[in-house]
Amino acid sequence: MQQKNNKLKKALVVKLTPIELLDSAVMRMIGVVNGLCENGYDVTILATPFFGELTHELQPCLQRSKVIRLGSGGSTLYNSLGSGSKLKKSIRDILSKTARRLYPYDNSYAYLKYVDIKMLPEDQYDVVISLSDPKTSHLAVKKFIMQGLKYNKWVQYWGDPFTYDITSELIYPKFMKKSVERELMGNADRIVYVSPFTLEVQKNAFKNKADKMYCCVPPYLKTRVVEKEENGRFDVGYFGSYMTVARNILPLYEACAEIDDIHMTIVGNGDVTLEGKENITILPRGEVEMMEDNTDLLVCILNSRGTQIPGKIYLYAATNKAILVITDGENGDRIREFLSEFDRYYFCKNDKDSIIKAISEIKNDTRKWAPCAAFESGSVAYNLIGE
Repeated sequence: MQQKNNKLKKALVVKLTPIELLDSAVMRMIGVVNGLCENGYDVTILATPFFGELTHELQPCLQRSKVIRLGSGGSTLYNSLGSGSKLKKSIRDILSKTARRLYPYDNSYAYLKYVDIKMLPEDQYDVVISLSDPKTSHLAVKKFIMQGLKYNKWVQYWGDPFTYDITSELIYPKFMKKSVERELMGNADRIVYVSPFTLEVQKNAFKNKADKMYCCVPPYLKTRVVEKEENGRFDVGYFGSYMTVARNILPLYEACAEIDDIHMTIVGNGDVTLEGKENITILPRGEVEMMEDNTDLLVCILNSRGTQIPGKIYLYAATNKAILVITDGENGDRIREFLSEFDRYYFCKNDKDSIIKAISEIKNDTRKWAPCAAFESGSVAYNLIGE
């Protein structure tokens, strides 16, 4: 998609995390960047430094984008406690927990002091997209605008909302959270959410912004059609967080423990103790793509409350694997109805007997699956910016 003068359109994508991370929020950003490239945009990305060891190759769309890193920043005190003794780790954990309760932004806020319009390679952008989390991405764009940034359209692409984020530990009363969130929205031209049910709540909560609010499902970066290495068993995988504030993994764990002819792999961080069994492997959070490729059934668990839809539901739709969505929470039935439109998922309730029945039926189902075109990055990026 090019302008009539044959010059590429210019896009600025802002997300105040390292682009090297592999969490679902970064994957959503990469999908947006890839979609912009497919639609004929020259992309500049504003990100924060990456201090770890890179264990994977950056996606081609990132390699051909201009990537600008904010200064070495972060919280000096917080970073100084990043390694060393157990005492330092304990102090760091206490500071982190206290900050999450008392302060609306994470430590990426410290990078905002490095935001300077002079670092941008272009004088004007056709579209500016800020992605949260973190919410500070939106503040960075506001600061650029205050410094004179010229642009045609500013799109905010929200993961979790602010006021109604079920994982937030912030102790602010609701009216204060709404005030902060309203300030974050600023003068954005489009405020986009990943869930139609979050959109519904947000339109009701911020009526004066409702006409600027839209829904756009997260994109996947590329299709992943991989045949599993034959091992003579049916492999089930859950790859993601299972913190009890958001999800209840115990019915899945208990169900798989009672199904003899499957093997279950659980990879992720949680605050419940899960013990490995003969047919269940428990691993901490780590790289999972190879494990996903060698899984017959990918499992997603909906949040136990709230309106958000886990991003992995969309990322898994890029594969040729069977996907089981375990519904939960007050919006579980509505989310099931919404996702059913894509004809890509199996569903069951979040109780042991329902899960046992669903997995047993899926194991005997000979249906062949293919990637869902509705979540392809080029189409999603086109819808996101409202073209």
